[in-house]
Amino acid sequence: MTISRTAETNPKLESIVNKLSAVDSDERRWAVYNLEEFEPSQIVDYLIQAIQDENRAVREAASEVLETLPPELCVEKLVPLLGSVRIEVRNIVAAILVRFGDDAIDGLLPALFHENEDVRKFAADILGLAGSNRAVPGLCKAALEDDVKNVVVSAVEALGKIGSREALSTLYTIFDRDKALKLETAEAIGLIGDHEAASFLEKNLNDDNYMVVYAVIDALGNIGNIESLKALKENMDNVPMALKEQVCRAILRIGRKRNVNVLNDGDADLSEMIIKCYDDQDDILTELVSYQLSLKPDYHVLKKFLENVDKLPPALIVALINAAKNDKRLVEMICDLTDHEDDWVAYTALESLVNFDKQRVKDTVLKMLYEERGLPVIAAIKTSVQLKLTEAKPLLENLSNCENEDIRGAAIQAINEL
Repeated sequence: MTISRTAETNPKLESIVNKLSAVDSDERRWAVYNLEEFEPSQIVDYLIQAIQDENRAVREAASEVLETLPPELCVEKLVPLLGSVRIEVRNIVAAILVRFGDDAIDGLLPALFHENEDVRKFAADILGLAGSNRAVPGLCKAALEDDVKNVVVSAVEALGKIGSREALSTLYTIFDRDKALKLETAEAIGLIGDHEAASFLEKNLNDDNYMVVYAVIDALGNIGNIESLKALKENMDNVPMALKEQVCRAILRIGRKRNVNVLNDGDADLSEMIIKCYDDQDDILTELVSYQLSLKPDYHVLKKFLENVDKLPPALIVALINAAKNDKRLVEMICDLTDHEDDWVAYTALESLVNFDKQRVKDTVLKMLYEERGLPVIAAIKTSVQLKLTEAKPLLENLSNCENEDIRGAAIQAINEL
């Protein structure tokens, strides 16, 4: 450990600095913590050396102390370590600079043009996480001029994270100039989310690289420009199945962002395609489709989904029942769902029967009372009361002796109300 002239004139500091070179890593770690009693300007260089220690605990101690110092003392000294050959050093230094946030920006901007490409790349990454518009001009210059792809990708991604429309012209140039960077550039444009950028992306929906088309579709969904719906739907027939699913998602995301019903324009293909590409483990798609159902799509859309409930997850079927429960033309299809294997679907279907004519649904309610199936039978009990279904009394009397306390209590209350 190199001892500075300051330490040489301060015996206590010199003693602690000497311990930073001790064989015992615990001794070195405590020496790092003991540096805190001195002025930041006296200890910063020792901490920079300690953060490169071979022992993790010593590095972490140095990181803790460095983060308490004024960033203007540290950033310029930390930046070159982003190019360290040791990944553990690079990572801990990057973490400190990220935590410094805006205070690190002025020291990181020159690093975008450092001779070491790793320093340039990590500087761009950190500036993207900081999210300050002050970094945009430097990142644009780096993205346009750097000859190392990894650095350009980091600069492009950082511009997307910052989200300034000031970066759009740079991103357009890179997208048109470099085929290898179209995916990352399209994603960055989408993250910026400027509606005017949608028209640029729409022109590239027919790119000969399907991965680029995928990125463009995703970006259009993220931007959420309602004017993009037409271009996306027209593109549906010209892409393979994997991209059709992405088109569906983008259209649904636009509908969600703009509070627009995208299923009610007479385009049956979209509903059919959503059903075809459905994965019952896909919570995001379920949320998007459920939102569309909450906007009360027309009869034909609801019927299409109800005809394909075997392909849909329970959460979506519940949303579907709630959307369809006031359309008398769909009563038989909802009655069929009272026998669904999922209790919550069956429960919701039974509850919804109060909206229909008693004569059309009473047999379904009575059947569920007779079967005594857990949660659904409680819904059947409640529905029989709301429908004033006197025919249910014998079955309710039987249920009032049920071993299940919840069912028994609901049946007794129903008998009293009927």
